[in-house]
Amino acid sequence: MSDTTSEHPVNNKSASRRESYQNALAGHGESPKALQWSSYDAAAMRYRQLVADLNIENKSILDAGCGMGDVLPFLYGKSPNFKYLGVDITPDFIEIAKKRYAGYEFEIFNPFEDELAQKYDIVISSGVMNFNTPGWEDERKKMIERLYGYANEALAFTMSGWMQESSGGKKIAYANIPDMLKFCSSLTPKVILRNHYSAKDFTIVMFR
Repeated sequence: MSDTTSEHPVNNKSASRRESYQNALAGHGESPKALQWSSYDAAAMRYRQLVADLNIENKSILDAGCGMGDVLPFLYGKSPNFKYLGVDITPDFIEIAKKRYAGYEFEIFNPFEDELAQKYDIVISSGVMNFNTPGWEDERKKMIERLYGYANEALAFTMSGWMQESSGGKKIAYANIPDMLKFCSSLTPKVILRNHYSAKDFTIVMFR
């Protein structure tokens, strides 16, 4: 039985994001650049930070915006005992993930628009909330709150951002880290911030 239920059509923003990833995949093939990472090392750096503070032993994990599933080796490095579902709005990524990581579950699904049929112990999301779209700051906060609502124990996410002013680039908008930390702390007092690894990226882990 599926863990997800899809009831709504993909909105214009989601369609634009999916098209952006599909174009990147067509241009770069099955590489980190298809996910709009600059390199494997850049992606791996973020995956390490994403899982660093999580106890995944015998936990259920939702990977929101899983791409090609490449966080799985980093999860497996912490423990082989977990239940995983990766969801993404890009069908080609899901097909690649199923081939790369046979035995794990992947589905085409948008957790920011459609309703999940269940909650998960841990929700993770890496680089999904980075797009520069109108009203992106408020949108990201809504996305964080939605993902946190699906987590029984913890939400961990990575995001592009700086310690001082926020800034919108062409495709990527850089959040104000203190502002995002303040927002996350309004949802739970148990928060970890990791921003030592990059001048323009950060990780937040929110615990119940």
